[in-house]
Amino acid sequence: MVAHRTSVQDEARFIVQRIADLITQGRAPGEIAVLYRAHHHSVDLQLALAEAGVEFELFSGARFVESAHVKDVLAFCRVRHNPRDELAWNRALRLFDRVGEATAKRVWSAIGAEPDPLAAAVALGPATGAAASGLARFTRTIGAIAPMARPEEIILEVARSDWYRDHLQREYPNWRDREADLARLAELATRAASLDRFLGDLQLAERVEADEDLSGPARRVALSRLRQRYSPAWPAVLRRPPARLASPARRASP
Repeated sequence: MVAHRTSVQDEARFIVQRIADLITQGRAPGEIAVLYRAHHHSVDLQLALAEAGVEFELFSGARFVESAHVKDVLAFCRVRHNPRDELAWNRALRLFDRVGEATAKRVWSAIGAEPDPLAAAVALGPATGAAASGLARFTRTIGAIAPMARPEEIILEVARSDWYRDHLQREYPNWRDREADLARLAELATRAASLDRFLGDLQLAERVEADEDLSGPARRVALSRLRQRYSPAWPAVLRRPPARLASPARRASP
């Protein structure tokens, strides 16, 4: 069967519905797989499956919401959403050059005691020592995101900054792929009604992953790249073509 859809969101919803149909017809989730050419093609599908409460096992790479670079930029979204989120502040701070655990704790102690930690972070005076340059960039970054209400604005502010691009290039050989992931994250954020709703949707995806730790492979739909892994235990396969507007086709063994 071939079905044409007009957007990647519709395509993801269609695949989730086909999976639900197969399960209703008696297929075990562990007998169903979705194949695609590149890992980033699975992003919308991962979120759609999580929203539908469908457990899945990912063979093509790290889960989108669990990727380090995604967590990096989301830390700034969380700081903007809840300025009392100490863990988010710690992750955001430690992305900056020469800012370690001790410095991050010291900064949080200073701004966390204030009525408005965001405003306190922006008002931090010039620092001295090895972390001075990194903390100056931190202060400028927080000053830039403080007035932003939309999640995609915050994501792009961080992802496009020179200091974060330097961080990606220094830490990851596949930094270009990770930049593309962040552009995808920003695109996903544009669909959310608010920053609060966006973060809530991502928390749902994280809860689904936690639940999967308690289930066996037979209860999980497989997500895998073409040519990377194919199992005869998958009688029902949904294939997602690479083109943006292409549609999934299902093939099942006799």
